Amino acid sequence: MDLLIKNARIITPDKILTDHLLCISRGKIKDILLKKPYYSQLKRTVKTIDAGGLYVSPGLVDIHIQGFKGEDVWSGPESVFRLSRSLLSSGTTSFVPTTHFHEQTIRDIIQARARLEEDTPVSEILGIHLEGPFINPLKKGMIPLSSIQRYNPRLLDNILKLTQDQLILMTIAPEMPNSAELIKQLKKKRIVIAAGHTKADFEQANQSFKQGVSQITHLFNAMEPIHHRKPGGIMAALLNPGISVQIIVDGHHIHPAVLQLVLELKSSDNVILITDAVKAAGLKDGYYKMSGQTICLKKGKVVSKRGILSGSALSLLGAVKNMLKFTHVSLAEAIKMATLTPARSIGFDRRKGSLTKGKDADLIFLNDKLQIRGIIKNGKIITLSL
Repeated sequence: MDLLIKNARIITPDKILTDHLLCISRGKIKDILLKKPYYSQLKRTVKTIDAGGLYVSPGLVDIHIQGFKGEDVWSGPESVFRLSRSLLSSGTTSFVPTTHFHEQTIRDIIQARARLEEDTPVSEILGIHLEGPFINPLKKGMIPLSSIQRYNPRLLDNILKLTQDQLILMTIAPEMPNSAELIKQLKKKRIVIAAGHTKADFEQANQSFKQGVSQITHLFNAMEPIHHRKPGGIMAALLNPGISVQIIVDGHHIHPAVLQLVLELKSSDNVILITDAVKAAGLKDGYYKMSGQTICLKKGKVVSKRGILSGSALSLLGAVKNMLKFTHVSLAEAIKMATLTPARSIGFDRRKGSLTKGKDADLIFLNDKLQIRGIIKNGKIITLSL
């Protein structure tokens, strides 16, 4: 069904449009046109939605997430399927399930993705993000030691066969042995490379950027802190305009003042909002099992028994709201960090991330409090409460 959306505040990557029409046809964005003179010509031939002044945003894109509302990637393919449904209802229309290296989990994600392609009302899995196995065990966080190994070509070949061309992002520690060869092989397969769970120093990080690392996994976390005589990988990333940085804006992983510093050095073109959410996200305070480990959610903070941060309880729309609360960015910029910038960072910006002609018609309706009032996925109305 072709759709025509009127009386909306349409969020684009650099501004918010009013007095425009958003046209959808065959599951794609057909065009954004001035209301006059086109409305009188179009309204007779398509279904019209009067947005009543609501914001219309691109669907959100989360490239680093493990779970949400009691479901996660480690609980089998059915759990991944239910995770996809829950994420769609939260405004995340596309995501990249993230896991440490665990063969059965990878098989489960692939199985769930095959089923999702047959069902409409779900968030789309774009591919797989592996944190490891080629990371630094001294910065493992909650990643099991059994899922961490040194690079060797045979292991990488096995991973590539196992993931069946669905591995699109891998987090590595560039200071580990033979990382240059690892980066070279991943680039050949067009897999995006992020540095994370790393003790890389300033020079090692910069060298990895030259070799092909293009982004940082959850900046500041599971990395060496900034020191005035040892600036480390964090400073290397912040000072390099070509490097994108993932950030978790939940008020626990990064202090608001540090967010302001990041925004002094990085623009919305290379700041990626992620959730790193786990199954406790969206649930009440309490203890939960995650990949064989116990985590505790209390007042929005997720920690292990030892008090280590263990992912977040964040939704991606919540991250957008927090950016507006903690920093000076505009709504258009905050939305961009959760849509176009992540999509572009993994090579999906031709299909996702903005309400641009020819892209998938994934969009959400938001009121002034940024509460969801409607969701359209691939041009089909999932929910609408105007």
